[in-house]
Amino acid sequence: MNKTLVTILSMLIGIVLKAQCLPDYGYPTQQLQLDSARISYIDQGRGMPLVMIHGLGGNAAHWKRNIGVLSASYRCIAMDLPGYGGSTVLNRIDASTQLDFYNIKRLVKSKSKQNG
Repeated sequence: MNKTLVTILSMLIGIVLKAQCLPDYGYPTQQLQLDSARISYIDQGRGMPLVMIHGLGGNAAHWKRNIGVLSASYRCIAMDLPGYGGSTVLNRIDASTQLDFYNIKRLVKSKSKQNG
């Protein structure tokens, strides 16, 4: 019985540790508070902004190879959507409010204002 308990605890600890690991973004990430969520994102390069949004179950690290090439000509912003990667979950449940969050212009403008 003790051996089974130790095995189960070991498995649970492994799952928790794996869940807390952030992906290898390949670039420094930054944080921005938008509404009730803290958004993690990569911001590389200069020029016209090119916003990269991952798919379901993804994160900003999925864009690191693209950023390597495109950042020579564009400002590449790859964000972790709320609840993915290093971003926190939105505290709101209202669907229309959550859809309003995805007004990506806000992310670009907020970051531009911070840089002056």
